[in-house]
Amino acid sequence: MSTVKKAGYNYTINGLRGLCILMVFFYHIENSGIIPHTFDGNVIYESMRHFVQSFRYGVEIFFMISGYVICQSLKRHKTIRAFLVDRVLRIFPTWVPLHILSFIAGPFIARGIFEHHDYLNWFITFWSNLFFLSPVLPFDLVHPAAWSLSYEWAFYLISGL
Repeated sequence: MSTVKKAGYNYTINGLRGLCILMVFFYHIENSGIIPHTFDGNVIYESMRHFVQSFRYGVEIFFMISGYVICQSLKRHKTIRAFLVDRVLRIFPTWVPLHILSFIAGPFIARGIFEHHDYLNWFITFWSNLFFLSPVLPFDLVHPAAWSLSYEWAFYLISGL
């Protein structure tokens, strides 16, 4: 099997991004309560848990790498409009179905903000979350991880300016 290298494609940067994703994934697994702490007091186990706690910094490293990648993307696109359209086409096809599913299932599950929302608040929350206005503006955040998309879009817009 041969691999074709694309001109200007930095495999090292993407490998580091992948490592950051794994760091965040394992940090969340360790801190989710999924893995029982049956070996508490064991020096090797406690050392590994301490090591995995450092994986929380994968998000910050990922954001720093993303800053570099975004600047390269801005240089590659001919216009700011083309850059923003590319961002929309990369994020919204995944985000919109998940967002709609959250708002369809949320009221039936009645968890979090859906426990006490009337139709008007549901409507406002739907649109503010769809366009990543929360937590930048004081709207309820439905998906806990969506805060990063809010800041990502703010970075895109500021970078474009």
